[in-house]
Amino acid sequence: MDFSIINISLGELCGLGAIVFLVVVQSIYSLRRKFCLSNWLKRKRFSPDDVAEQPPVSVVVFANRENGEGLKECVHAIMNQCYSEFEVIVVNADSASYVDDAVTLLTMEFPGLRFTFIPDTNCNVSLRKLSTMLGVKAAKHDIVVFIDADSRPASPYWLASMTRHFDDYCGVVVGFTAVDNGCDTDFGHRYRAFDVALENSQYLASAIRGNAYRGNRCNMAYRKSLFFKNKGFSETMNLKYGDDDLFVAELARLSDVTAEISPESIVVSKPIDYRMTYEFGKYHRYFTQSKLRPAAESWSVVMSLVRVPYLLAVTAALAWAVWCAVGGDYVRAAIIGGSALVLYIAEQLIYIFAQRRIASILSCKKLFLSIPIFRFVRPYINFGYKARASHVDNYTWQ
Repeated sequence: MDFSIINISLGELCGLGAIVFLVVVQSIYSLRRKFCLSNWLKRKRFSPDDVAEQPPVSVVVFANRENGEGLKECVHAIMNQCYSEFEVIVVNADSASYVDDAVTLLTMEFPGLRFTFIPDTNCNVSLRKLSTMLGVKAAKHDIVVFIDADSRPASPYWLASMTRHFDDYCGVVVGFTAVDNGCDTDFGHRYRAFDVALENSQYLASAIRGNAYRGNRCNMAYRKSLFFKNKGFSETMNLKYGDDDLFVAELARLSDVTAEISPESIVVSKPIDYRMTYEFGKYHRYFTQSKLRPAAESWSVVMSLVRVPYLLAVTAALAWAVWCAVGGDYVRAAIIGGSALVLYIAEQLIYIFAQRRIASILSCKKLFLSIPIFRFVRPYINFGYKARASHVDNYTWQ
């Protein structure tokens, strides 16, 4: 029986209605994070004139054999910060000789530079966490900012922008680290740029909404008193990683956590082998986050599952339109097929717009036509990382 006005049955109308509903749901999810970051920038745009006071800060630089070659550039960028009172502490995590040599030259240039190291005899311990503990204990000031030796602040107002949030309520500030485009030219570099922007926008937006579950160890700050109140990494000392996700989740129970995403706060990372750093980072991140199960990750999985019936519905509508056209019903074919195709293209364009805006905010590479492809394959690639995450060296006793 025909329930339609232009020879469209009730079942066909319901099918198109389902596609419309799924398009709206996915578009809202895509735009929600974009609007969250954009609105934050509008409300809290950084200006040096707006900073009433600059609390004294200790900057801890993590250096080892893998990133130590960038130490000189990193320290110079920190020392050139427009900030009233701060100290810099370099932690040599694995007693790399060229890190020692670099520090010797840097102390001649900057007499106030401080230095500590971890002896080679240490084993069965997380060097990252031990370095953090040494840096925090050596810090003279309550606010401690962390950065890696192969990273550098993109602005002389990095410290000012990162520390402007600390008050009686906020004890943790999580920032963002962008990757220097020249460091990633290997196969898959465009996908990695897409994935990094998407993944980091999730934890930053969650922190802005008050549901912090992760930070970035290359650009993060918290109070020394809060570190000791939490008894450091006592709950996760058996893990090599988790110092910027499990630990941030612990601190979120004790204090407010906020995000800082102004252009002045961004740190640029220049790893020697970014592809390897990216892959191992994915493995360790999925292993530690399996113990957190943050809401942002859960929603990401849900939306990936929603796309399955959505793509099936669009495919079915297009196939049915072809069938109608073969049967000579060109009007019905044009209405059903055209509607499904327009809705699909509109949803893709909304997603592309949202991702390009997010990439712009986070100073990441802006993509266009490759975004729909990467969006489709990302759940399968991430599933591969998750499946292999438990087989990577994650425990200190391995």
